[in-house]
Amino acid sequence: MNQFNNSLLDLHTEVLLIILKKLENMDVLYSLFDVNNQRLDTIVQENTLANTLNFVLTTLTDDILSIYDPILHRFWMNMLPRIHCNVKSLTCNSFSMERILLAGDYSNLSELKIFSFNVKIASRYFSVKSPFRQFLQHQITDLILEGVDVILVLSIRPHPHPHKIVKCKNIKTASYTLTITNPSANVPSKEYMSCT
Repeated sequence: MNQFNNSLLDLHTEVLLIILKKLENMDVLYSLFDVNNQRLDTIVQENTLANTLNFVLTTLTDDILSIYDPILHRFWMNMLPRIHCNVKSLTCNSFSMERILLAGDYSNLSELKIFSFNVKIASRYFSVKSPFRQFLQHQITDLILEGVDVILVLSIRPHPHPHKIVKCKNIKTASYTLTITNPSANVPSKEYMSCT
């Protein structure tokens, strides 16, 4: 009986790409990026593997957590500077947002989903002095904010200083999930509202 000693790298590139697309893209990128194999490096930098990046984890109880910091650090330092131009959709929490967004220019980014979003984050990143002003104004077509609190929602319309808020010109879809935590809002504190 003949025994074949084949490895994953013996597969045609198209077949290998089909297999890798069936796996979680963040796991594929983290596991195979910079493994000292030019062919694998080229494959994992393909548009289809790097176009949607999700830097948050959802637990069984629907809690949102950031990915493990060493993994985030490796993406930030090694991977994002090389694949940023392929990224079209990005999901992150507000705590890691700045590191992730400053890792590249994201020329194709059109969807941004931010978890743990609050008033402090809004005032820092959605003002005219924000380092992300240009792509928020001109690139983002879908903006999803999770974890918006009552104070932010009430300050959106009307804003006392409308000239200090970034106007996102290209937004086609904007949604947010509202967590009511203000006891004077006459809504139980655990009730969630979704607005689009």
